[in-house]
Amino acid sequence: MDCYYCSIVGSSRVNGDKAFLSEDKRVFAISDGASGAYDKVKASTLCIKPLERLGYKNSGLSPLEYINYCFQEANDNLINKSKVDGKLSFGTMTICVLDKRVLSTGMVGDTPAFLIRGNEIVRLCSPKKTYDRAIECGVLNEEEAEKAIETLPGPMRSNFEVFLPMIIPSIAKSQIEVSTDDILFICCDGITDWISEEELVDFFKEEESLEKTCDNIIEKIDNRCPKEHLDDRTMIAVKFQF
Repeated sequence: MDCYYCSIVGSSRVNGDKAFLSEDKRVFAISDGASGAYDKVKASTLCIKPLERLGYKNSGLSPLEYINYCFQEANDNLINKSKVDGKLSFGTMTICVLDKRVLSTGMVGDTPAFLIRGNEIVRLCSPKKTYDRAIECGVLNEEEAEKAIETLPGPMRSNFEVFLPMIIPSIAKSQIEVSTDDILFICCDGITDWISEEELVDFFKEEESLEKTCDNIIEKIDNRCPKEHLDDRTMIAVKFQF
């Protein structure tokens, strides 16, 4: 199995992203401390901490049970920190667990995970945003809603987007069987804001290493995005071999 990850700080010069790859290459995760959160670096660190503390192999839990456990502990960590600070620390997280040939994914927020198979790309799961019902009813379209949310101060966005912590975490989950040469790609929104899903397929179709492919993605974003608007750019790429 071939794995590669990178995390490059954006224009803020403070990297609020954290990536996690287990030593046995069975657990992969990215957490993004949200812009506008109090201490976004600590927020993402607290989200990843449960995975570092308890390995999947020794947990005795099923993949989805393990994902639930890690999200609940991360949620509790953020609540406790926010109480102590008197300010809200919040963020997103995506966890993928490979057990035999089944890939289980849990997600809160806008840190997407994709499975790329040949010329096809599938988003593994999508959390339901607070305003999705308004879109379903035709009150707003998605572009109008996103534009309105972007005008809000960072802390207010947490009322509309999907972030940890919550009173009871609402986790989007999926399971899919994977095959040799399938590619798992997890990334923060600093990637997907500038690269389309179709372009991701094209990048990974090239006969290059995962490291070179990720470098090419970063180069494309750097050429497209004004330097003063560059977000943190964090990604994990895994090519499965069985």
